[in-house]
Amino acid sequence: MRLHAVLLGVVLAALAGWLLFWPREDHPDLVRARDSLVASDALVVRFDPGGVGGYRFVSLKDEGWLWERTDADGEPYPDALVFNGDQHLLRVADSCYIPILDVRSPLIPGITVVPRLSRQPDLDEQGEHYIYAVAPGFAARSDYPSSLPDLEVTEDLSTLRAEATILASTGSDPGYIWRGSYSIARATPADISGARAVLASARPSGYAEIVLRERVFGNIIGNIISEPSSVVVAEDCPDHPARLWPGSRGGQAEGLRATPAPFDLSHGLTPVFRNSATTSASVRGPVEYLTRAFADASFGDVPITTTDTILVNRGPYNGVAIGIISCTSRPWFHC
Repeated sequence: MRLHAVLLGVVLAALAGWLLFWPREDHPDLVRARDSLVASDALVVRFDPGGVGGYRFVSLKDEGWLWERTDADGEPYPDALVFNGDQHLLRVADSCYIPILDVRSPLIPGITVVPRLSRQPDLDEQGEHYIYAVAPGFAARSDYPSSLPDLEVTEDLSTLRAEATILASTGSDPGYIWRGSYSIARATPADISGARAVLASARPSGYAEIVLRERVFGNIIGNIISEPSSVVVAEDCPDHPARLWPGSRGGQAEGLRATPAPFDLSHGLTPVFRNSATTSASVRGPVEYLTRAFADASFGDVPITTTDTILVNRGPYNGVAIGIISCTSRPWFHC
C-alpha cells in the first residue's frame, strides 16, 4: 500500500512538472492551428497603424524576406528592405539595391515574437482572444531608448477556422513602436513568386555617400534642425540618388526609407541644388541670420562642393539650410 502511495506521488509530481513547463500543449485546437500556421514555409503579413499606411512582409523560410512600406490603400511604395538569405539590401530604385547594416526586424506576432503560443507564459485567454506581453526593444529604431515598457499583444483567432488568418493588434505609446493591427496568413502562390523574383534580382551595388544636416526655417514650417542624414548614389542607378532616413534600417516605427535626393544630377556627375544660394551663416546659427540671408539671396544652382551653408528656396519666406558634412567621390559620382 505504501509502495502504491509512493508511486502515485511520483506520478503526480511528474504530471505537475509537465503542466508547469508545457502549460499550453493541451490548448484548444485553435492554438495548435495558430502555431501550425505561423510555422508555414511562406507567410504574408499586413500591418495597418490606422489608415495612414503600414507595411507588407513576405517571409519565405530558408530563403529570405521582402518588407515593403504601403500607402493608405495597401499599395507598396518603391522602396523596400530585402533579406536575400545572405545580407540586407535597400531598394532605392527599380532593380537597384544598396547593402545596409544594422537592420531591425519589425514586431510581428508569431514570426518575430511568440512563435509558439502554446508555450507562452502568462497568457490571458478570453474566448478566442489571447493576450500576452512582449519586450519590444528589438524592433525600435537605434536612435530610440533601448529599454521600453512591455507591449501588450492581442491575437484574435476567431477567423482562423474560416479564413486561415490570424488577426492581432498592439497598443503602445506612438513614436517608439507603432500601435496597429495585423493580418497573418499563408502566402499565396502569387505572393511567393513575386517575393522570389525580388530576392533573385536583389544584388548589392556600390555607392557614393553624402552626409548632410538640414535646418528647416520660415514663417509656416517653423525652425527644426535635423540630425545628420545620408544621400546615396548607387553605381547601378546613378540617376536615382536617394535620401536615407532613420526608418531605412527598419524597426516597427515605420517611416520614410529612401526618397528622392534633394539635389539634381542633370548637369553631369557633380550634383547641384536647384533654386539655391549660399551664405556664411551656420546651419546651427541663429535663425534670424538665415532668414535675413534667405530674404536677400539670388537663387540659382549651387554645387554641393561649396563649404558654405546652402539655402534652398521652398516657397515664399520658407526654405531649408543645408550643411554638407562629408562626401565620398566615386567614378560615377564627383564631389
